[in-house]
Amino acid sequence: MKRQQPMQCPRRRLRRQAFQTMKKAPMTALQWTDDFALGVPQMDATHQEFVALLADVARAGDATLLARWQALVDHTAEHFAQEDRWMLATRFAATNCHTMHHQAVLGVMREGLAM
Repeated sequence: MKRQQPMQCPRRRLRRQAFQTMKKAPMTALQWTDDFALGVPQMDATHQEFVALLADVARAGDATLLARWQALVDHTAEHFAQEDRWMLATRFAATNCHTMHHQAVLGVMREGLAM
């Protein structure tokens, strides 16, 4: 009997390509545009807050960087927790990998606090 490969997140290849692109080009500041809007007011507002907090981190000097990073991490943790609750309540695909993405992103962000 042939062993089945574990189900992979469908965006893995795209993430790998995006990562390769980021390594080649310098990052520019993220700015909110209506292209990011999902049409869900609460979610769009949270995403706008994220972009604003990210800009605060980018502008921070040495004296305020850690505090601004902490604010971004706290905001992101609450945002992801809310999304996870919504996905659970709406029975979003049981095999979804979005929650795992949340955990991975928060893990990396929290590493920045431990430095």
